[in-house]
Amino acid sequence: MTRIQTTDLIATLCQTGDLKVWSLLVTLFGDAAMADGAVLSGPQISEILGQLRIRPEAQRVALHRLRKDGWITATRRGRIGLYGLSTRGRAETAAVADRVYAPAIPDAPARYVIVTRDGAEAPKQALLLGAGRYLGPVPGGADTLSAPLTGPLPPWVAASAVQEPLCTDLAGLRDALDHGPTRPEDPMTATAQRLVILHHWRRLALRLAPEAEALLGPDWVGAACRARVAAHLAALPRLNPTPPAP
Repeated sequence: MTRIQTTDLIATLCQTGDLKVWSLLVTLFGDAAMADGAVLSGPQISEILGQLRIRPEAQRVALHRLRKDGWITATRRGRIGLYGLSTRGRAETAAVADRVYAPAIPDAPARYVIVTRDGAEAPKQALLLGAGRYLGPVPGGADTLSAPLTGPLPPWVAASAVQEPLCTDLAGLRDALDHGPTRPEDPMTATAQRLVILHHWRRLALRLAPEAEALLGPDWVGAACRARVAAHLAALPRLNPTPPAP
């Protein structure tokens, strides 16, 4: 199968969905500036976003929005602007880091097919598969039928439990990463590739319920997409924060 070029991979992912500059910056800061006191300089931000063909005016508007929203802070060192995560931005980023960066889903718990009577309350932590049918980590109560599930899940289970547009987007990212290069030679292009892969994945990963990933196990598209992303991120450099002042 023909490999697509690095620039084509970046372009493909940038054109997938509505790429908002402020959201892209949230991904960038969360990836490169999580350490306490870490900052990115204006020139660094301009260089990496310039790789994605994002105009300086759009960058300035997005930075202003994030500062106004209390997500980042801004200072100056001479004529250079320095930007870092606020306390709130760092805390909210840390709260979802495992969902974004975990290279694989947790070990699947025991799984049970649960059937309830019409109108019964849904079992806790269970995925709805159809009217009165669930997949859960524990058996249902006394008023349900429950049976342990063994072996791989049939494809229709994931299709029932996760909305089709999300499954389609996960499959699209998985396929793009399957056919793309592992690492560009130019360091800044490699960093831009990391950013756009991570950004696209972050938007999808935060739409995935952790319990759904665990129950669906390693044989569905979300697990495959997570593994591809982890492999690419391991091979691509983060943008290094600006060194502290001497």
